[in-house]
Amino acid sequence: MSSRSRHLLAFGFALLVAVVTGSPSSGSRCQPVSLAELKAMPFWHTFYDRLGIIVWGDAHAFDHFKSQGTYPKLETTFDDGSENAEVCSEGEALFQPTNEPICLTTATYTHQTVTGASGTIRLDYPTGLSTVVFGTITMAAPLTGGRTYETAFRVQDVTPPDSSPGTTGGTYTMNATYPDVEENSFAADGSRESEDYMIVHELQGDICWIRYDSTTCIQDTTGQVTFSLYGAVRVGFDSPENGHYYWILWFDGWVPQDQLTSYSQFNATITTTGSNHHIPRCNYQCSSLTEYC
Repeated sequence: MSSRSRHLLAFGFALLVAVVTGSPSSGSRCQPVSLAELKAMPFWHTFYDRLGIIVWGDAHAFDHFKSQGTYPKLETTFDDGSENAEVCSEGEALFQPTNEPICLTTATYTHQTVTGASGTIRLDYPTGLSTVVFGTITMAAPLTGGRTYETAFRVQDVTPPDSSPGTTGGTYTMNATYPDVEENSFAADGSRESEDYMIVHELQGDICWIRYDSTTCIQDTTGQVTFSLYGAVRVGFDSPENGHYYWILWFDGWVPQDQLTSYSQFNATITTTGSNHHIPRCNYQCSSLTEYC
């Protein structure tokens, strides 16, 4: 994948919100890990060298800074000097579909082994709406430093409101300001194709995302959809004094792209939905993976 293609993400591609299973600490979404152990994980060097975080009050914004060619280094004591930080059970990554927009109601994915990793990627697609897909993913090293993450996620591809079958997302252009549910506001400029940008609002443990509804899809189709897994994993921390916050770790540079390509065979009923509106949602839980949230 070319550098330019990766840069076409600006609001255009999917968000994956993952929950890492395990034995979370009482009253938190996190499990403990030492600072030394965290720094020994494979993603640490890439994260430290390539990540930028901008914070407006309680709204956290992520900017990869690719368009500027700068990768600010972060100097943060995330555990108040303690050797025991809390690695939160959450994460996210980006999926880019390489053919027409899809709206899945039923689909299955036969997992493939990721070359060079000790785990597999498995995707299951229950009922979806527009280009929104729900499912599960199982992933092991290199992202986890030898641990296995069992994750649940939602995937959504964003395409222009006038899109038609054969049109892929990623060139979506917009310049707007969204109010979040806490009545704070943040501006989001996705008009530059060279910039990858994503905003998450967190306050007292809230996890929020912007929901996009759009696209016109085909009816009743069978075929194969290719997803290239790249983007970021969000690692959060519970600090006794500073509260919950997170960093986002990019991994499109330290794992070969051809090792992160998955192929999903599906049988789907496609629907036309959406009016290209944008709805911030915080801590919204589906009663099951078969309903849209």
